[in-house]
Amino acid sequence: AIDNEIKIMTQEGLLPADEAESLRNAALGVLDDEALKKLLEGAEKTLNEQSIILPEGKIKRPDKIIQKPGEVVVLDYKFTSRPHKEHEVQVKNYVKWIEQMGYKNVRGYLYYSMNKELKKVRS
Repeated sequence: AIDNEIKIMTQEGLLPADEAESLRNAALGVLDDEALKKLLEGAEKTLNEQSIILPEGKIKRPDKIIQKPGEVVVLDYKFTSRPHKEHEVQVKNYVKWIEQMGYKNVRGYLYYSMNKELKKVRS
């Protein structure tokens, strides 16, 4: 599945051909990361690319929402090696919007796949 998606991205010009292999390795590395496995442990429900419809009608989609007993975790994957302030702002907004829906104890995380770094986003 990963190889097919990368092939499509390359064919559509979304991914330079010389970056395809590093993206493939990064994507496969996500599946084996121990910190991520631990974060996913105990999930009652996992939602991928779940739409959040904002009051003004805009739609936002965090990569993953994990519902656990007593908490909700928002996880956004980044396939870059360098953190950017807007990544944190994006996750903080996801947390805020989910809290506005009535959920308690919502935590946000970023996962930088190129350097296998799981970063907690402070609210």
